[in-house]
Amino acid sequence: FLYLRDDDINVALNPHMGCLGAARLEWMFTDFNYVRRYIPLGWLNFSATYEFARLDPSAYHAVGLGLYALNCCLVFAVLLQLLRLFTRGAAGGLGPWGTAAAALAAGWWAAHPFRVETTAWVSGNLYGQSVALFLAAMVTYLRTYAAAGGRRVAWLWAAAALFSASLLTYPLALGTPVLLAGLDWLRARANPAVPLRRLLWEKAL
Repeated sequence: FLYLRDDDINVALNPHMGCLGAARLEWMFTDFNYVRRYIPLGWLNFSATYEFARLDPSAYHAVGLGLYALNCCLVFAVLLQLLRLFTRGAAGGLGPWGTAAAALAAGWWAAHPFRVETTAWVSGNLYGQSVALFLAAMVTYLRTYAAAGGRRVAWLWAAAALFSASLLTYPLALGTPVLLAGLDWLRARANPAVPLRRLLWEKAL
């Protein structure tokens, strides 16, 4: 654990930390005072790790590394979907160069020094989990552009649920509605058959 970097407050010296149980779950979802943010799913991450490893730091770092690897894959998936939506390759497909571009961008994201913070100390697991849920929400939301009817509604609800879970882990993705509105605007410009007003109305709901 890296003390003076929140690992003590969040895990090592957290008086509420312990194995999963009804009382602990009640604390996670009702506490607004221990830290300045409401992060019940973040506490659930730490407590689930504690259930199997107690205060062995290696287990928490393994979780962080797993989240890092998952996020690298999700970044690649988001970029791939964006390129498929907004570019045209040979014969209307993305082509190998588009896939290579998405892989290169995801590799740059993976190797960026900013990734150190979320993997070097245990408290960064909050960020890793929040980002994973946010990216999963993005992948799910982008699927709505190719869906219709009840299937589209199901994808929208799934994206909303993942976005909410991201905020309940750590409120990193508060600007997501603005991001989605920008994507909708680009989508409406690329495909005039898709009314922007309908897309924006979905965000309001």
